[in-house]
Amino acid sequence: MNINYCGYVQAIADYKKEHINPLPGVTKEHTLQYSGLFINDQVYNHILMLKEELKTAGLFRFSAKRDFQKAEYEIAKYNLDMRSHVNVYPEIFASVLQDMEDCFMKDIDILKYSISQIMLDHNISGVDNRIASLSMLINIFCQSSRVLVKFYREDAYEIFGIHSDKMDYLLLPVTERYTAELAASISGKSETSDNSQRATEAFNVFVTKLIDPERFGKIAEKYNQIA
Repeated sequence: MNINYCGYVQAIADYKKEHINPLPGVTKEHTLQYSGLFINDQVYNHILMLKEELKTAGLFRFSAKRDFQKAEYEIAKYNLDMRSHVNVYPEIFASVLQDMEDCFMKDIDILKYSISQIMLDHNISGVDNRIASLSMLINIFCQSSRVLVKFYREDAYEIFGIHSDKMDYLLLPVTERYTAELAASISGKSETSDNSQRATEAFNVFVTKLIDPERFGKIAEKYNQIA
């Protein structure tokens, strides 16, 4: 199944970017950064789930194990580097991520369910379903972070006339590539235009909510350290 929705996400998000202004006291940079931090936190959480599923399926060996370890290493390195980019106390940062999880987890669960249901419709069930669904979800997270970084680069150039890599630490290219390949190896036989449309619709709902500044604004009101 084709899960490269990044171009579609950019089209939807560009529209939102042009038509929704940041809330008072909440900069666009704050919204982009903390949305990316939250998404990558979910990448880490779901990578741990994926590892357990691979072990259960007996796939955590040989080349599959090596490929997974590359993604796992990238996430571990990100978690070490990320703290140097966050200028709030650790307990405040943890509270922000928890509030964002409370806000978005229902949307993530709906997206995960939608992907899983597409698999079931094409007789992909059990552990194969769980592995493919988790892989696709993680890949979608990585693509979403990539779009957020794209926004920041564009804003930095439009406002200051500079090419900034300040938010590039959010990029997870190895994890994005690995999860795409893993999902395709399991779900490739279910490639149809109907699948792509259904998955894209579910993705659209999630991303539209993710980039809505009103959601982050409600969280930021609680933490004047980030707004």
